[in-house]
This record gives sequence, C-alpha cells and structure tokens, in this order.
Amino acid sequence: MLTTKRDIAYKRIKEMILQGDLTSESTPSEKSLGDELGMSRTPVREALQRLVMEGFMKGFSHKGSMVNEISIVEAVEIVELRMAVEEFVIQNLSLPLSGEQCAKLQAMVDSQEGLAAAGNSSAFLESDVEFHDYLASLYGNQLLRDTLKSARERFLAPGGVILRNKPQMLEALEGHVKILDALRKGDSEEAKRQMHAHMVFAKHVLIS
Repeated sequence: MLTTKRDIAYKRIKEMILQGDLTSESTPSEKSLGDELGMSRTPVREALQRLVMEGFMKGFSHKGSMVNEISIVEAVEIVELRMAVEEFVIQNLSLPLSGEQCAKLQAMVDSQEGLAAAGNSSAFLESDVEFHDYLASLYGNQLLRDTLKSARERFLAPGGVILRNKPQMLEALEGHVKILDALRKGDSEEAKRQMHAHMVFAKHVLIS
C-alpha cells in the first residue's frame, strides 16, 4: 500500500518510464518532476535515488537524472537470471495444479492468443508478465517473486521490449501453451524443459 509521497513519486515516475513518457533522451529535474506530480523536491529526489539503484535511471549531479536505456548485455544477463529462477520455481511447484489455477492460466493464454492475432504487442507483453508472475505466486516465495518482477520490468524500459511483432508473440504464446500443458499433466520436469526453451527463445531474440 502506498503510504508516503516518496512511494507515490516512485510509482508515478516509474510508470512514466515504462509507458515511454520519459525516455533516454529525457533529463527531468527534481523541480520539473515535482511540479508535474504536485509535490516538493524531497520525495521526488528520494524516488529518483531508488530508480537509480534499480537501474531505471542514471544520476548526474550537474544535470539531474536521465532514463537508463537497457543494453543488450544487461538484457541477456536478465534473461539468464530469469532462466535460473523461473526454472527453479516451476520445477518446485506443488503439482498437480488445481482446476481453478489451470483455468486462470488458460484464460491468460486465451487472451494472449487474441492479442497476438491483433498484433497488440504492448498488451501482449503485459499479459506475458502476468502469466509469469502468477506462476511465481503459486510457488509462494515473495522474495523470488519480487526479484522476477523487477527483472521483467526492466524489459519494459526503453530498449528492452522483445515481443515486437506477431511471429515473436506467437512463439512466446506457444511456449506458454506447452508450459501449461506440462503443468496440467503434473510433469514438473517437462514444465522445466519448456520454461528453459521459452527463456532460450527470449535470449535468441535479444541477440539476433
């Protein structure tokens, strides 16, 4: 729950980055952001410091902050982190999943099918994040879930989006279908293999 102006500033500035309102060409000052958000410089400064620590922004004392566009090297490192953590999570889920859990995952896959057909990459990416976050929530380790969430959010920053076109979305969708099929069968090893293949695909897209 957001309880402080610092938290509110952090959330809103981060949304501005993820939505593309702030880009790597932007150099917002504490004052300009404070004016836009309707608050003083102090909570804005603290929010910017947190975003710098998380890698979303770079701090420059002489000209404020600027959005830190994700590099190919960082993106590949994030994929490798996700590969290790998400494979661990999915291999250690309590299987078989309940009917309700499978139905929720299936609803996400169905939605993704429509989004891919429509070529809606931004909405598809949001649904992709939701799919993986839900799997992490089923494992029940909040620290792992937060780590994965932070890693996935970096892909939403400038330079990090990988699902840019319909073929890529369809390939990602196929990976989700195979993962869900393995989970339905209660086959943790197959689910891990499919998650690994899914992450290898993401890495391939980044470096190709």
